[in-house]
Amino acid sequence: MGITPQTNTTLKELANALLECDYIQICGHTSPDGDCIGSQLAMKLALESLGKKVDVLLALKEPAPKSFDFLKGFDDLTYAGHVKQTADGFLMIDTPNNKRMGYAASKKKDVTPKTFTLDHHAERERATQLTYTDTSAASTTLLVWELLDYLGAKKTADIAFCCYAGLATDTGNFQYQNADTRAFKAATEMVQLGAVPHIVSENVYMRKSLASYVLQNKVIQNMEIFADGAGAISTITHEEFKETGATKADYDSMINVLRSLDGTKIVAMAREEKTFVKVSFRALGDYDMRKVAGHFGGGGHKGAAGAVIEEPLEIVVDLVKQEIERALNEEDAVD
Repeated sequence: MGITPQTNTTLKELANALLECDYIQICGHTSPDGDCIGSQLAMKLALESLGKKVDVLLALKEPAPKSFDFLKGFDDLTYAGHVKQTADGFLMIDTPNNKRMGYAASKKKDVTPKTFTLDHHAERERATQLTYTDTSAASTTLLVWELLDYLGAKKTADIAFCCYAGLATDTGNFQYQNADTRAFKAATEMVQLGAVPHIVSENVYMRKSLASYVLQNKVIQNMEIFADGAGAISTITHEEFKETGATKADYDSMINVLRSLDGTKIVAMAREEKTFVKVSFRALGDYDMRKVAGHFGGGGHKGAAGAVIEEPLEIVVDLVKQEIERALNEEDAVD
């Protein structure tokens, strides 16, 4: 898709508007991943190098994933509710709407009109004064990397590490369909300037807790294969998740267990919360997960998307299976 309709600025204009602010708060989405954290920290380092005061906020009162604690500035991530000052600029990063910013959305309301969005997720409505969204970017850190040139900030090794971590995370360590020429070109620049791929991989992909293995075992036990092996779904109930002792960060990688199963084309993970079920979708090949998730009011990227469904878990499973089978049949018919 590339630049989306809600985009109303350029990277150059966004950089100039940020430079007009003295104190900027930066917040990403709830349950932040490597792209979200990497984007926040890279922007913090860049803006601080230009003399700006910057706070990086967590949308919810829960710790950021420890696997990213090797990134410069990680310890500065602070729950938005603990930051009392009012900024003159607010940057939503790696999130397209207020719903995914938790408590931090209320902080943004105090900062008018200097609010900004930098993202690669499509959204129907604009959430800030200035919005730049490019869905063709493999990660938001890739957009940050490109924005740095317009800010006039030096691309240091620490910033390169942050941006590379986000790029690696959102491309599945360069295994997903979005790992394109643009992504590899930026990754090469990041490595040339100090990012070390094996350090990122060791921290992001090789620091698994015992609880995550317990959770993985439960995911495999609950897995159901359908559509002649082309579809797979697994579930985790609220109680099962609590019993494993795993964190949400541990859970985020579980869908790859299904995705790596030979023969699958579309897979889904359904995690039960108290009042809803959060479903994640992944695809191998040319299947559009935005369309699948959109059927349930969700969204995301072509190869990876998600939705929140306010139905009992067993009903959600049936609904998701039906939609996956429909998507498989539609694509097969086109082929």
